[in-house]
Amino acid sequence: MKKITFLFYTLFLSMLLSANSLSAQCVPSFTWSETSAGVISFVFASNNCPAPVNAVWTMGDGSSATGLNPVHTYTSSGAYAVCCIVGDSVNQYTFCDSIYVNGGALGCTIAATMSTTPASCPACMDGTATVSFTGAVGNVTFSWSDSSSSGATDFHLASGTVSCCVTDANGCTACADATVGAQGNSNSCSADFSLVADSLTAHTYWIIPVLTGTAPFTCTWSWGDGASSTGMYPTHTYNGAGSYAICLDAIDADSCVSHFCGTFSLQRSATSGPINVAVVSTMNGIQNTSPLGGIELYPNPVSNMFTLSLNGLAIPAGGLEFSMFDQQGKKVISWNQTAQQMNIERQGLANGIYFVKTLVNGAAWSRKVVIN
Repeated sequence: MKKITFLFYTLFLSMLLSANSLSAQCVPSFTWSETSAGVISFVFASNNCPAPVNAVWTMGDGSSATGLNPVHTYTSSGAYAVCCIVGDSVNQYTFCDSIYVNGGALGCTIAATMSTTPASCPACMDGTATVSFTGAVGNVTFSWSDSSSSGATDFHLASGTVSCCVTDANGCTACADATVGAQGNSNSCSADFSLVADSLTAHTYWIIPVLTGTAPFTCTWSWGDGASSTGMYPTHTYNGAGSYAICLDAIDADSCVSHFCGTFSLQRSATSGPINVAVVSTMNGIQNTSPLGGIELYPNPVSNMFTLSLNGLAIPAGGLEFSMFDQQGKKVISWNQTAQQMNIERQGLANGIYFVKTLVNGAAWSRKVVIN
């Protein structure tokens, strides 16, 4: 009888230790998207969390929700710290991230575009810019960046960048910008850039500029928070999460002017604290996360198919789950690796930068992948 009791106790202890080991690997997370003005849809992602999973959410505006994929409506724009809590009365696991609700779209339908005519020479001030708009309610007001006009057209412009914001009777605002060219310029230059979140260092982003024209270039960066920088490769620190309009103005050696703006949602694990952005010449300086260095992914960049090799890494029962995410954190494909080497097709993904991630025995692995 004592022998049977001992065996039962040993089996129970083994099961308890196994359950605790599994629970220790639980890493909840979520993705989100603004499906309409102020309406945020959340999608729960479970990494080795014990089933059944029950999730409790705090939405950052004083409200809460339950379920794996809640939908919540925010009444004000801005950044919110959202937390997802899973577990039971013994073990609980929390994942928090910041989201940014686009305030410009809340109850507003106004949109603006701009057209220009070039100046007659690089030093002449006879270019024009005209802003057009749709969806405005009532009378509108115009605010030009050079403060020289109060109407829909700005006259007497030299070559360079000009912007205008249109505000309607409800206080809804839409802005547009454009580059006024100049006759006599080669007009063969262009400015562009992409922003990528660092896959290893939290709250860090990289900007990779793409400039065409005659070098050297004179660059001015506007960060969307009232600050600006000059030079090809500056750095900037934001005070907190938010949606920022980042703009690049570039002038090449032939006095050709080019301009590019993009609006980006910069996120962090809380609503306050710095976010660092650095402009770099290439992606070579960005390190991949590789605590599980035996995993290899090739070729990179990818054309039609890539190979993922585990190189002898032990495969857990049921396989090893891999997921690919785009730059906005949206999962685009996933697969279960049950062999040491598998070939994965791009499955119609658009060209761009993606991140392949997995979790093995509590250790995270990720790799930046370029598809072209």
